[in-house]
Amino acid sequence: MDDKDVEVHYKQLQQVERIFRDLKRYLDIRPVFHWKDKRVKTHMFLCLLAQAMLGYTRKCLKQNGWIKGKTQLQKFITENLINKNR
Repeated sequence: MDDKDVEVHYKQLQQVERIFRDLKRYLDIRPVFHWKDKRVKTHMFLCLLAQAMLGYTRKCLKQNGWIKGKTQLQKFITENLINKNR
């Protein structure tokens, strides 16, 4: 690998780590341990699906002027989705 490849892969790693941090923060996800390959793959799929849905929701809410940033998204989700379902 040359220096450019290392840099690209490192940035991708940072992006994946940020996505998982966001998932844990916004969706109140705690560590889950799976030992079977099928369960690990299913868990990863659901996490990435949730992140995609969160990204799409953020985009739609921003376009319609309901939120401006990530902090407002967390507040919006908490007030409109989580608290109403408890």
